[in-house]
Amino acid sequence: MPKAITIRTDDTTLDRLEAMARSSERSRNYLANLALQEFVARHDEAALCAPIAVPVAERLADYRSELWSDDDIKAFLAYLDDERQRDVAVDRVGEL
Repeated sequence: MPKAITIRTDDTTLDRLEAMARSSERSRNYLANLALQEFVARHDEAALCAPIAVPVAERLADYRSELWSDDDIKAFLAYLDDERQRDVAVDRVGEL
C-alpha cells in the first residue's frame, strides 16, 4: 500500500516541477515519485560498489535552519561523525 512522505524544497524547484507536471499532463506527485524511484534504483545499485557520499559540514552554519536549534545541529553533526567512524571501522574489518 502506498505511503505518504513530505519534503521541503525551494520555490524554484517547485515551480519547475509544477511546469513539468502541466506540460506532461501528469501530477507533481507522479513526477516526484518517478524521480524518487529512479534515484533509489540508481543508488541502490551503486551501493553494491560504493557508499553514497555524505556531505561534510565545515561549520554549524552549513546546516543552520529556522527549523533546527544549534543543539539539534550539533547532535546531527555528531551523528554524522559517528556514522563515518562506523563506516571506517567496517571497512577496516573487511580488509583483514
